Amino acid sequence: MRDLVERAKTGDLDAFGVLVNRYKDMAYGTSYAVLGNFHDAQDAAQDAFIQAWRKLDGLKNCDGFPAWLCRITRNLSLDRVRRLHGGTDPIYDVADTLPDTGNTNPRTSAERNELHETIQEAIRSLSEANRLATALFYINGYSVDEVADFLEVPAGTVKRRLHDSRTQLRERMADMIEDTFKSNPLPADFSHAT
Repeated sequence: MRDLVERAKTGDLDAFGVLVNRYKDMAYGTSYAVLGNFHDAQDAAQDAFIQAWRKLDGLKNCDGFPAWLCRITRNLSLDRVRRLHGGTDPIYDVADTLPDTGNTNPRTSAERNELHETIQEAIRSLSEANRLATALFYINGYSVDEVADFLEVPAGTVKRRLHDSRTQLRERMADMIEDTFKSNPLPADFSHAT
């Protein structure tokens, strides 16, 4: 990774593109954990890569790129929360939680909305630290060690946060969250949009 970051620091867009592809899900998961909806999370992730490109010269430790990018993403997402919601916790967008089935049956729509709200309430109930660890772990199947590197905490801390989240959400809810993230991937052309 050091070589990629060094090359990107010299203006190599291809090297930076590899970094974007490698860490796009981490940025997306981080921004989702703060913002609470997929649309805003995608925008914040893109903004984070733009800011990272602009500030890359200031990165002293090239091996610290993942954690540095995670901090940029989190800070931009928090700024977005303050800007969009007047400094309060974000209103989680229930409509963004699951993909639209195209079914206009009122009963089905009501059930879908209830499921959305259940998922969002469960995610909101987690502490920010647990919400972030959970989002990163499930967004692209990052390992505990990778999440620990992103968050600059020991792997044991990530394991504990995941354990606490699973306990709080129960196994059924954890499966629903994983399916939700898999149903809302970044678009294939995400790397080209940054």
